[in-house]
Amino acid sequence: MSISHATSETAASTTAHTHPNNLVQVTPLCTKATAILPYHPDLTPTPSPLCPHYPARDCLQLWCPDLSTGTTITSEAHLECILQVIDASWQDSTKATYGSGLLVFHIFCDQQNIPELAHCPAPTQLVLAFLSSCAGAYTGTTLANYVAGLKACHILHGQPWLVDADSLKCCLEGANHMAPLSFKCPLRAPFTPEIITSIKSLLQLEEPLDAAIFACMSVCFWCMVCLGKFTVPNLKAFNLSKNITHAAVTSVCD
Repeated sequence: MSISHATSETAASTTAHTHPNNLVQVTPLCTKATAILPYHPDLTPTPSPLCPHYPARDCLQLWCPDLSTGTTITSEAHLECILQVIDASWQDSTKATYGSGLLVFHIFCDQQNIPELAHCPAPTQLVLAFLSSCAGAYTGTTLANYVAGLKACHILHGQPWLVDADSLKCCLEGANHMAPLSFKCPLRAPFTPEIITSIKSLLQLEEPLDAAIFACMSVCFWCMVCLGKFTVPNLKAFNLSKNITHAAVTSVCD
């Protein structure tokens, strides 16, 4: 299974969305122009008024859980305000990733004939079954992001996150080990002073831009090289001959 919940930046979408349970009307916060592309043939969820077709980054806010059995003591205006404020805590790129995870989760539930009422709050067994079905087809990082999206959806819509943390951790670790080696990038050769020297030979240090590039590259490199002198794994590992103390800090003016 692969995911391609695509959007393109060509047309604006500012249509207000009314919660199917008549609790709140929400207007997408995105101001970027967006055209909604069709679903991939293998990733088309069952049509539902709870999950209308929106760009991935809007799904976190606009795909609503079935709250038909719940009650609310808050006005619609306050609910809309809550949704928009919490939603603003995530960047568009993060919401797009989370929205893609929600799409894959809803398709899994459709395939297993799981009713929408059981999607949220999602029980531990359902989330683990979802992750297990994706293991071997996605990287561990991708599945961790999908779970984060599910949890964010629960938080955004005021639903409890009931998934057992220990079981979830074990499942994600197992899925990470099952990811195909082709998904993992091979280790690259280390960045060395010789590489910096070769780059320097191509720069004109009399030019402000080239000088700034070389200075930035050199400072960042040597800061990383010396990072071990600034940090220690624990207090017992501190070595006065290697690690810096407040007493060694001085101020020098040229």
